[in-house]
Amino acid sequence: MDACTTRLRLVLADNRAVDEAALTALGSRGVVRPNATALQVVLGPVADQVAGEIRQALSRPAAAQSAAVTGPDAGAVLAALGGAGNLQEVEARANRLLLGVTDPARVDDGSLLALGLRGVARPAAGRLHLLLGAPAAPLADALTLARAGG
Repeated sequence: MDACTTRLRLVLADNRAVDEAALTALGSRGVVRPNATALQVVLGPVADQVAGEIRQALSRPAAAQSAAVTGPDAGAVLAALGGAGNLQEVEARANRLLLGVTDPARVDDGSLLALGLRGVARPAAGRLHLLLGAPAAPLADALTLARAGG
């Protein structure tokens, strides 16, 4: 894996196994398949940041990676996000949560990663992306319910 200014460049066993619709749902602007094992994901100026997040996730112990497959505990995630009062909005995108928070300083990235998340990105002030190893919708639903006081 490598990245340039706008593209994430990957070498895969077989690029036909890639779910292009899922990549688009996560924000990809397109893919290029130069050959049977190469894949370039067009991301725009965040390509280097995403490559770093992937490298970091791949460097975690296998136990943390396997824990991420089923998804983290919603209560623990909410606590690491600074509590229900700090959460403004929640949106699920495939295996990524897009969040709005009132006070970004209350979010504990280390605690989120210890729960098995694959990455935490801060693309803008008050905005977080949580990278999960499992579908994001169940966690999004649980966080939305907790935010509403349910």
